[in-house]
Amino acid sequence: MTIGWAILASTMLVLLVLNKPFRKFMGWFAGIATALALVFGVGYYLWAKHADRVEAQQREAQEVAHQKLVDACVARFGQAEKMAEVMTKVACEENPDAQPQPPAPKPDWRSGLLSEQPPKPVRLRHARATTDAEITTTQYGSLKCGTAKQGDVVTLLEEGNTEVKVRTKDGVVGWAHAYAFEVVQ
Repeated sequence: MTIGWAILASTMLVLLVLNKPFRKFMGWFAGIATALALVFGVGYYLWAKHADRVEAQQREAQEVAHQKLVDACVARFGQAEKMAEVMTKVACEENPDAQPQPPAPKPDWRSGLLSEQPPKPVRLRHARATTDAEITTTQYGSLKCGTAKQGDVVTLLEEGNTEVKVRTKDGVVGWAHAYAFEVVQ
């Protein structure tokens, strides 16, 4: 293949040196090829520059639209302290559709629970103690006010998560562990 290119190059050289019409043709061919390459090169450069400018304008428009969404999100949260304002702005930048959370319900300090729902009152049912159980004055308290011996029948007044409020046959009312009782019909 290399020999073929060498033969072609030597033939072209001989024609350029010895043949005047061929020299004229090659001159025009080289001039036109140079002009086309120049036009193509300048056109490609200008097109690339235009594409970069259009992309920058689109990116800027998206940033402006995102900033408007963030500002609207911050406005939904209202005025707050400086630190909370910064945290709100960070949260809004991550998710511009964020909504403020409703305030948490106030805890019920009287029952000793921090639950959202108060314990459910139950119908008066009876339960039998399966083991000896201490009865305390508060649901999670340690002040003992009575005991229920194994086999004693008590009245269920309220059920908590792990505790039950009971009344013994002696009239003592208090809280005990739920695992220590079984319901009697």
